[in-house]
Amino acid sequence: LRVFEETQELPYPKNIQIVAYYPPALGGMERVAENLAVELAETGQAVEVVTSSIGYSTKFQDHKKDGYTVSRLAGRMVGGLPVIPALFWHLVRQPHGSLYHVHVAQAFLPELALLAARLRGGMFVAHFHLDAIPSGKFGALFAAYKRTLFPYMLRHADRVIVFSEDQKKLVEEKYGVASASVHIVPNGIRRGFERSEVKTLHRRPRLLFVGRLSHQKNIGFLLHALSGVSE
Repeated sequence: LRVFEETQELPYPKNIQIVAYYPPALGGMERVAENLAVELAETGQAVEVVTSSIGYSTKFQDHKKDGYTVSRLAGRMVGGLPVIPALFWHLVRQPHGSLYHVHVAQAFLPELALLAARLRGGMFVAHFHLDAIPSGKFGALFAAYKRTLFPYMLRHADRVIVFSEDQKKLVEEKYGVASASVHIVPNGIRRGFERSEVKTLHRRPRLLFVGRLSHQKNIGFLLHALSGVSE
């Protein structure tokens, strides 16, 4: 909360939320970006979400908020990675001194945002969602990217936002990010979703996994952990 309050006090002409996918595309990162953008707009900030058209449906209606806009640039999936040809040119046309807040999970997108921020005299914030692992036919290229460009991007960010102490330790030890640049902002829920009490539906606890069956979700690790849980 303190990190975001400090951000709100700074005189940025625009708060730019940059994310590869955005609702109606499904995913935790997409929802975090949407909740953050809408909440910031409600504080009176000028917020623009810059994203791709991947996963978008014309039937979907974005939130209607003053100062809140969503720019969906044409994009396509190439080897498991989102490619947005017009992204860089869109970012360098933003007002001088804007805040470039990129949600980090896909390769090369954060680096383009960092370059645009430096050219436009803006502030660059890297919101670290996960430490993605190489997979697919371009896995070797992604592994090389993680050894070179990715650490450089994180170390040159003005702020790096992580969700937990474990993530903070990871970016500091694995990628060499200065501790003073890393801030922990745990995931939360938007107002209106609070529950006043917890109800137990079953006498024996049950576990429900909701998510994609992909390498990043690491379901095998979850199943391995269950072997140590007694009934």
